[in-house]
Amino acid sequence: MKKYLESIKSFSKIIICFIIVLLCIKTFELFSSDSIKISHVAEMIYSNLIASLVLSFVVFIIFNIISIFSKKAALYTSSVLFSIIIIFEIGLIFYHNSTGLMMGRELVERPFWETFVTIKSVLNFWMIAAAIIFIVGFSYISVRIAQNSELKARSQIALLILMIISLPTIFILNPNQNVNSVNKIWYCFHSCFFNSNENNNDGITKLKFDNKRITQYKKIFPERNITDNHYPLERKDNINNVLGPYFKKSATKPNIVFIIVESLGADLFGVNDYGYTFTPFLDSLSKYSLLWTNCISTTSRSYGAIPAITGSVPHGKRGFQFGDMPEHNSLYSVLKDNEYETSAFYAGDFSFDKIYDYLIAQKIDFMSPFYEDSKKKENKKYDFTYWGYQDKVMFDKSAEIISHRDKGKSYFDLLVTISQHDNRLRLNDKEKVDFYFNEVSEIISVLPEEERIKKNEISGHLAAMLYGDDAIRDFVKKYSELHQDGNYIFVITGDHSLNLNPGNPLDAYHVPLIIWSPMLTESARFEAVVSHNDIAPSLNALLRDNFSLKTPEYIHWVGSELDTFQTFRCELKTCFLRYTRTIYDCIFDKYYYTMADKSKKAYLIKENLELEEIDDEEIITDIDENFNALIYADNYAYTNNKVTKHPIFQHSVYDTVNTIVIDSVYCKSSSEKPSISKPETVDILSTTINGEYDEVKIIMTADVLYTSGVWQDQFINLGVRYSHGKNQSINSSDNISKSFVDGWYDKNRWTKMEFVKIFSLKETDNHKLEIYLKPTTKDYLWDPEHSVTLKNINIMILTNSK
Repeated sequence: MKKYLESIKSFSKIIICFIIVLLCIKTFELFSSDSIKISHVAEMIYSNLIASLVLSFVVFIIFNIISIFSKKAALYTSSVLFSIIIIFEIGLIFYHNSTGLMMGRELVERPFWETFVTIKSVLNFWMIAAAIIFIVGFSYISVRIAQNSELKARSQIALLILMIISLPTIFILNPNQNVNSVNKIWYCFHSCFFNSNENNNDGITKLKFDNKRITQYKKIFPERNITDNHYPLERKDNINNVLGPYFKKSATKPNIVFIIVESLGADLFGVNDYGYTFTPFLDSLSKYSLLWTNCISTTSRSYGAIPAITGSVPHGKRGFQFGDMPEHNSLYSVLKDNEYETSAFYAGDFSFDKIYDYLIAQKIDFMSPFYEDSKKKENKKYDFTYWGYQDKVMFDKSAEIISHRDKGKSYFDLLVTISQHDNRLRLNDKEKVDFYFNEVSEIISVLPEEERIKKNEISGHLAAMLYGDDAIRDFVKKYSELHQDGNYIFVITGDHSLNLNPGNPLDAYHVPLIIWSPMLTESARFEAVVSHNDIAPSLNALLRDNFSLKTPEYIHWVGSELDTFQTFRCELKTCFLRYTRTIYDCIFDKYYYTMADKSKKAYLIKENLELEEIDDEEIITDIDENFNALIYADNYAYTNNKVTKHPIFQHSVYDTVNTIVIDSVYCKSSSEKPSISKPETVDILSTTINGEYDEVKIIMTADVLYTSGVWQDQFINLGVRYSHGKNQSINSSDNISKSFVDGWYDKNRWTKMEFVKIFSLKETDNHKLEIYLKPTTKDYLWDPEHSVTLKNINIMILTNSK
């Protein structure tokens, strides 16, 4: 027994040698990286101590078995095993440094012979010789130290206890994710055996149910009478028909026309303090309309406008259409259920920001082909930019299509403008361009010098706003002439503001809302704060009560009815999704709350949406709790397909026809500007799909690592092309960051991406799917240091049978 205890003491000394050498190697790796933080040092020590203690316990078991036969052999075998472990860790470090990848599940998913060939291809004589020398050297030195140095008994006991305590942690804790700190053996082990998504067949992240936060969410909206905690957004329809008193009642279904104007914010709409307007027609129309001067968009860019305005849907992780959209209802589905024909008129590319995906989910009847037409040589006579046709062309072509429709049917039309995108106005007729710029010059000439300078800097936007206002005037006139019965309702708003007052964070969301119709019995102006999310619930209630349309018994609108209080007040509860696809601010009743600078702040919202910071920790804490509950209920319902149990359009039933697993793909920006050297695409997948289908659904998940401090628009694009029929194809390409799961992401840190795409098919032969990465083609977005690595790529192809 005494000899065994002595051998245990010697073994403990070898463990200490092993830990010291391992920590020295990991410290060198960490401090050789581009950037480190103090927290990374702590993570490195924590990660490698746990891993080394667990590995020591495994070797300890082997040591005890061999000790039965030879104590000396057990000691040398243990030291050799420890040296091999260190070499394995060094090998994984080299693998990461050379490929940018962390070895993970591919170790068990790839065939053994393939892994063997890969390792063999990078080994050389000197590497093998160095490994042998290290094994011999470490074994000799560690055994000599173990035999010739003293170790107190209590230190030995403490080490054994730590080994035993650390054992369960390797199974219940995730290794930290800083690539230069983490013990790569632990990471590889955890990735191989604990990150297999066995309980999630589609690989999409689903938020776990948290009853405490759902209870908090229900307290925020006691009037909603939510009965099923697992469907926190759904309740019986009790939306008040606040628009009803302003409209005539009719048994005839009215046409509905939505116009979403690019960058139409409250900062440009209406007559302001200086007595000028850049929207003279909309300003005059608003006087005969229902006008909300303090409407709030839900995002500061255009991608969120259409889902919010037509569907009052949750944001999800990255925006409603940037994920596996849950079953839901919208004005589109409600009106289609009432035999409306639905259309979307847009001069731009519907695939941009995945608007195509949202509209396809609404079973839309018609999407204008204007973007494709604008690229044809014979159409170069029309006014256009790289975005597509200018507003006048878009409205004229839309009116032409509308004029040939069956007047006996009811229609829901969405029109979206683009001319105000850029700070310029390009028309074929230079005299027209000069006319609008002269208008701008005349308007701003009476302003104080400081204000005049600011407006002059955005004169292109202002000229485009005047041009767009005229285009809307002509369209409304033509539409009225085509429908002289007056049986229609116009809803006009901006997608977001131009944000001329960046000092006030609400300015980016501040837009007007106009509801105009010949069926109005009176006009009114409302100063209460409302949201884009309140439009669909209010229109639904109006159509339900004034026009006897069949509407859902159960609703899931994120918003409520429009507040028709005519003096200023704010009772809104809504979260904002920033352009970076993060949620860190909201309006909660009369307060604006933000975590933008990592500190929690609240502001009292006053008239004209002016903000006054408050210093009341109790109020801030209360809003923070409610803010987190709002986000949680939104994300839980979205990620678990629990927005509604009563969808008008149920999800298609898909069958998986193929699953493709790809180790990794690497894409780097070109070393020269795109205008000099055209960037090359990097293929991820190219495959054919056999059969006849109505829809094909693509689900792609991967781990992503990107380099360089790029901003949102500089991310390398993820592209998908689906070809079918005779030279027919559907293309989609957008920043890969729009598919990141995490709200916050940093360079040189792995983050998870989830990409979902559904293709609605008309042709049924020669299906071909291509997925690729492509660097930016624009010089101003180019960053020569930027690269993206995808690993653990899993692509599922699902179809529904005809």
